[in-house]
Amino acid sequence: MEIEGYREHASKEPPGELVVYISDEVHAYLVAEGVEGGRNRRHVGKVDIILKRLRREGMQVRAGEQFKFEGRFPSGRRKGGEQAVYVAKSDQVRIYGGPITVGGKTILLFPEPDTKKRNKADQALLKRVAKSLGEKNDELG
Repeated sequence: MEIEGYREHASKEPPGELVVYISDEVHAYLVAEGVEGGRNRRHVGKVDIILKRLRREGMQVRAGEQFKFEGRFPSGRRKGGEQAVYVAKSDQVRIYGGPITVGGKTILLFPEPDTKKRNKADQALLKRVAKSLGEKNDELG
């Protein structure tokens, strides 16, 4: 499936439980943070491993604190409701997203990257991610 502004993550891996998509913005962030000799290179690799495990094992995977439920936030969908938001993280490298349903199938979208600056999650960022996921759900659903 093609989703404008997103790319399938680990598309060369064998198909698994879920299809994981990252936004072009997240892709650019991971490339920039993972450059050779960069201080976050190792952590970008760990986030990549988390995404591959999600692809293989589905949402039941719990990589300790590395894949974490952040909460439910207003989705902004036409039908209303809330959207679950998750973070895949290693040290300061974080990408935010959540599940949406397209044609009866659940996929994971990660629209937003962030570099951790403080302990508490940025509530405005989490609400923005939920709204972005809600919009994509309306568009694709």
